Amino acid sequence: MNGSQRKPFPASKRNRRTPAIYFSIDVATDKDTDKVIQEAVKFLTDNGVIIDDTTQKDSGDVQINGMNFGSIEFDGQDADGPVEVSLGFASPAEGKMLVVTYWGTKATQDAHNKDLGEILKSLKPSH
Repeated sequence: MNGSQRKPFPASKRNRRTPAIYFSIDVATDKDTDKVIQEAVKFLTDNGVIIDDTTQKDSGDVQINGMNFGSIEFDGQDADGPVEVSLGFASPAEGKMLVVTYWGTKATQDAHNKDLGEILKSLKPSH
């Protein structure tokens, strides 16, 4: 998905309690990585997520199928309460960057960890 295709969730869905998470993977190039990251953050804020920049943590790098994957994580708030926001990065090929956006309610995010791990493990570099 290209970051420019993101649309805010309708208010009726944005403000109701749900145990779901938001997860996306965008492909960027060397030329538009910053723009894709800005669009991901804008998408979150357009959907009522308030990110607390003072809580920024670097998760460190891990290897996923030969790619370095790193992320920065933040605490935040949305209509349902405390959330975690994460922006992850991996390069599947020279000149390409995967930008992974995660937003989940802290009270329910643990229920999705296994599935998210499996999705991340399925990422493969281009040859």
